[in-house]
Amino acid sequence: MQDQRMELPPPEELADWLRRTRREHGITQTDLADRSEVSPSQISRIESQQGGTAYHTIYRIQQELLAMIEPDTTRPIAAILTRKHNSHDAAYTLASLAPDASITPAVDMMQRLQISQLPVIAADGTSVGRLTERDLLDTTDTDAHVKKHMRPPFPELTADTPSTIARDLLETNEAILITPGNTDLEPAGEHNYVGILTPSDFTQPTTT
Repeated sequence: MQDQRMELPPPEELADWLRRTRREHGITQTDLADRSEVSPSQISRIESQQGGTAYHTIYRIQQELLAMIEPDTTRPIAAILTRKHNSHDAAYTLASLAPDASITPAVDMMQRLQISQLPVIAADGTSVGRLTERDLLDTTDTDAHVKKHMRPPFPELTADTPSTIARDLLETNEAILITPGNTDLEPAGEHNYVGILTPSDFTQPTTT
């Protein structure tokens, strides 16, 4: 097994890096302690170079801080979806429209959920299109069906795909639908998808 100490700078440099990096990114000692499953006082001892903390614990804290300040680019998509879904107060359900739904409930759903795009999912559970807010701006025919105004569907990836691929794909797409792949994630509704990713899911939140 590789000695983790070889991956760490000297204790005084590590302590300075932890303190400076944490502060630069607005992360409190309590936030880092919760993420690393240690006490805030232990973070304080490390940063003040008081000693008494095992190398493997310092290494884990270092890695957790890196994970907090960097986008989730090395993790599978499933990790990002799990974090996203756990942030909801209730069980996560992917909002979607049926091709034969009328425009009026589609507009109501977008306004109620405060979203600007929705996947259109057929009865067999597959995505057949997407409806965006732009598609509805000039529409006066509120009795028209969604399928009359929908665009081509969002691209799809499996939940076990590296998130770097999703991030790159979102540079030219508004969203990506995610299927389970070789994960234990369950579809978030009566369809084939466990969730949806948008560019905002790769924006690191500021912790205060």
